[in-house]
Amino acid sequence: MQSSRAGPRTTSKNMTRWFQTLTLAELLAAVVLALVAQPLLAVQSQNQDREQKPSQDQNDDQTQKPAPKDKGIDPRSNPPPPDQPSEATPPKPPDDPGKIAYLAQKDIEVGTFYLHKGDTDAAIDRFRHAAETRPTLSKPYELLGEAYEKQNAKEEALKAYQQYLKIQPGAADAKKVQKKIAKLQSDLAH
Repeated sequence: MQSSRAGPRTTSKNMTRWFQTLTLAELLAAVVLALVAQPLLAVQSQNQDREQKPSQDQNDDQTQKPAPKDKGIDPRSNPPPPDQPSEATPPKPPDDPGKIAYLAQKDIEVGTFYLHKGDTDAAIDRFRHAAETRPTLSKPYELLGEAYEKQNAKEEALKAYQQYLKIQPGAADAKKVQKKIAKLQSDLAH
């Protein structure tokens, strides 16, 4: 007898679960339908408004003269000049401090490569970018000084070396850099 009682209870439990699942599925379907139907109804309403307006405006259109047709752009004419940005804005550095440090270090490495290769303009660009990205980093300023010296840009070299010592006054090569500063100042005075 126990087996006959277990059967109806099991069936009843299965039916209850089935109804709960069905109810949940119906509820989910209703939500999805509402989310999908709402934009569709808005579009349909706009289309109906558009269809009604031409019939009302037909009387107005008959009294007005038709607008001249657009002849397009003459292919023989010069194209308009491109829009010029008012000011060149430097790219915004990333917000992640680790990434900023990494990018500054890569700029220093690539700039050093260019400096040794003899491409001082490219080296200066990289060192400037590293200095802008990480203004508290001293190495880009020392390397900028070297690159400017190679270009015989003494004023810029002097400023770069001074900034280097300002950031790192106790640098291991501070005496050597101070001698470079003194020589540049002497050269600029004459």
